[in-house]
Amino acid sequence: MRMLIAHGLVQGVLPPLPRPNFDLLVSAGFGGTDAQIIEAASKTAPGLLKAAYSASSMWTANAATISPSADARDGRLHLTTANLSTMLHRAQEHPDTTASLISIFSNDEKFAVHGALPMHPDFSDEGAANHVRLCSSHGEEGVELFVYGREAGESTIGFPSRQSKLASESVARGHGLKSNRCVFIRQSRAAIDAGAFHNDVVSVGALDTLFFHELAFEDRNGALDAIRRASSGLFDFKPVMVPLAEVPIEDAIRAYLFNSQLLKMPEEDRLVLVAPTETENTESTRAYCERLVESNGPIGKVIYADVRQSMRNGGGPACLRLRVVMTDDEIDACHQGVLMDEETIDELQEVVRRTYRDRLAPADLADPLFANECREAREALLDEQLGDAYRGVNPQMRVPAIEVNGQIIGQSMAILEWIEEALPGPSLLPTDPIERLEVRAFADTIACDIHPLNNLSVLKELRVNYGADDAGVRAWYHDWIRRGFDALELQVAKWAPKAFLFGETPGLAEITLIPQIYNAQRYDMNLSAYPALMAMAEKCLALPAFKKAVPVKPEA
Repeated sequence: MRMLIAHGLVQGVLPPLPRPNFDLLVSAGFGGTDAQIIEAASKTAPGLLKAAYSASSMWTANAATISPSADARDGRLHLTTANLSTMLHRAQEHPDTTASLISIFSNDEKFAVHGALPMHPDFSDEGAANHVRLCSSHGEEGVELFVYGREAGESTIGFPSRQSKLASESVARGHGLKSNRCVFIRQSRAAIDAGAFHNDVVSVGALDTLFFHELAFEDRNGALDAIRRASSGLFDFKPVMVPLAEVPIEDAIRAYLFNSQLLKMPEEDRLVLVAPTETENTESTRAYCERLVESNGPIGKVIYADVRQSMRNGGGPACLRLRVVMTDDEIDACHQGVLMDEETIDELQEVVRRTYRDRLAPADLADPLFANECREAREALLDEQLGDAYRGVNPQMRVPAIEVNGQIIGQSMAILEWIEEALPGPSLLPTDPIERLEVRAFADTIACDIHPLNNLSVLKELRVNYGADDAGVRAWYHDWIRRGFDALELQVAKWAPKAFLFGETPGLAEITLIPQIYNAQRYDMNLSAYPALMAMAEKCLALPAFKKAVPVKPEA
């Protein structure tokens, strides 16, 4: 990334996904506190727990398929999150990936973010790993190539082809692409059986050039003719085929010759291939690259990059990149916190060094404290990555914030009071003035006495500047919850019995209570001393609105 920035190419990063994925574990029938879920899963479903911790989202080529605004009929940049339905450890990614993309590309006038296709084999979609865009220059209309491995309904027995034609066609329709500028190409069975489960293992393209292996496509000549027809009037198509006789398909896959980044660098007249060092270390691919740059073809330089940690798990330079073609106005309209320069990379690396482990043993996955560590590390990284951009929205750097008539207002209680006063619907406060006072006192006990002292920024301060370990932080957290809940339990016991705390429907008191009960459970606090509060929580969590809002679904 630093190298590409130095060459004048704009770079950005996608935020890490929340791990472990408790939603996956809860969907599999595990329930209780975070610690109880981790303990039960580690004993009875360790493979599932490993999947819940999967960090495969680092291979951003599988995050989504992107069509730039120059190609779309509505003039917007379109992004469709990949469902990655073939493999469990990746099939869980798309909800959080979609949420990230919506946060980054939130301007509906310039961007359209589409959720993942249905989770069915006929709609199997692996994102940009099976998509290539060709054009005369990145700002001009182009031709989009969708490479698929099978038709809908076709057998998936044997080495699986992970992209279906129906999925590719659905993405193209959703993006509003012109049919005469789209080409759907079948990947060769020989390449799939050799291990090229994604097209980016056997071909890569940029500008007017497609660099591919002889065995990349089932009907090579038909595919090239289709690309020529689709590119007519836009650019002169330049195919560069690597012969089987010069590079065996096994060498191409092992060395990841094509799982490279093919780039137009401002100072270079011809395209540059950024390939993994494995390409240099494999005799056939190194010799081919030497002949390639000596020719007068469109690729004039090869740079070898050491991405061995990614390569050991099956991902080369192309896997680590999601190309998003944007205009200057679109770059300005996206979330600025994801855009990188040397300084921001330094800052993110410092957060990573401070909060993420540099080694991990399988047994660590069964430790609930490791789950907390992962969450806090991610939150620290997000605060560093997205903080400055959000500061312009809310100077306090807190969520939530609401925009009302062009003004940004923060603080949860103030927002809830505004909702009560300005919006129609069920009231959050009772009509009786004394009861309204009691509700506000109840809510403020949580909002003013409990929550501020247990905020993540306070817990981080305890660790960083006061040397508190996990046990110390947990004791601090429990103490302030206990002080507040002791008072609230007594308060609730005095009130006349009603369906909810102050009436027949939940209101401000319940809205503030339920998140604190969730927080207490997250830090493994025993809440048996608070039967009235817990009974109210159980009643609220049976309601759809509360279920939808809870970060981790309650035990059924």
